[in-house]
Amino acid sequence: MDCMDVDSLEVKRVVRECLTEIEDSIDMSTMEDVHTVEKMLTMLANLKFSQDGRVSIAVPELFRCLLSKRLMSEPVVISTGETFDKSSIQPEMYVIPNTLLHNMITSWRRIELRKEDNVEEGKEEEKEKASDQ
Repeated sequence: MDCMDVDSLEVKRVVRECLTEIEDSIDMSTMEDVHTVEKMLTMLANLKFSQDGRVSIAVPELFRCLLSKRLMSEPVVISTGETFDKSSIQPEMYVIPNTLLHNMITSWRRIELRKEDNVEEGKEEEKEKASDQ
């Protein structure tokens, strides 16, 4: 399973977003939503914070399609209650968008992109400092 490091304040912001999403749109009477929330809470419980305020996050299997094993871009629920990426299933299958999972993946992607942006900004600052000397 892949890991990534992010700032703990960013993790807290995303957790707030996810909790708001759960509160606003989840239907706790459906097992799919109950299992999604359970997996998300387990992931949060397993976060490892370091002394420098960063956290190492294992990319959740929940975000990966059961068939393609890739990060889902459009998670959908099929009639069996399982979630797959829409691009991995047959087009004629009846599907329901999994908006909770989609929003969780979107939030996770934002974190990953910000992390990459911060690394690139750091490299540019180092180049500027080197050229000033």
